[in-house]
Amino acid sequence: MPDPKLPSLFVSHGAPTLALDAGETGAAWQNLARELPRPKAVLCVSAHWTTAAPTVSGPIRNDTIHDFHGFPAPLYQITYPAPGDPALAARVARLLSGAGMTASIDRARGLDHGAWVPLRLMYPKADVPTIQLSVQPGRESHCARKACSSWAAAAPSIICARSLGRVARRRLGRRGLTSGWPPRSPKGARPICSIGAARPMRARRSPPTSTSCRCSSR
Repeated sequence: MPDPKLPSLFVSHGAPTLALDAGETGAAWQNLARELPRPKAVLCVSAHWTTAAPTVSGPIRNDTIHDFHGFPAPLYQITYPAPGDPALAARVARLLSGAGMTASIDRARGLDHGAWVPLRLMYPKADVPTIQLSVQPGRESHCARKACSSWAAAAPSIICARSLGRVARRRLGRRGLTSGWPPRSPKGARPICSIGAARPMRARRSPPTSTSCRCSSR
């Protein structure tokens, strides 16, 4: 039997506090995980990991990155030790290289909250191999778009999820880094409901955040 074909997902991950009080948003993520076939792995393109050139995470086991400050102490005690997938990371790097975009592999990079907040609710056992691909918000985001657009054909049983949030539009705008953002959505990509939204939110309305602009509760 052939592997099931899984969609590319666009997830508005919201504030880190969703990990403590997920509400309707968390219920939507849980329902989605039950509805979809179980993936062999997840490739997450998180807006909280920005680099000068495309980089793929490739650890054997993911550390949990608490890339925010000023939030309740219990948030910093949460871990999501999902396995990594070095072989998949190498495959993603080759895919990008074949498209004319040289990508490196960071074998020490863990999961930032753009990845572990939604995944912790979707796959709470932390047993789905997960890797991340960085973004370059200062230029057209063709790397992430190319990766997700090509992934359905290259690896149909692996979810490609782009995790975005609204919080950094002002910060990136002040730094002149909004050019090329938000990236265009691949055809057939599935939107996921955002916090407080009565209907699915399109990814094009969600600007990225940067690892150098950490989330704050203020």
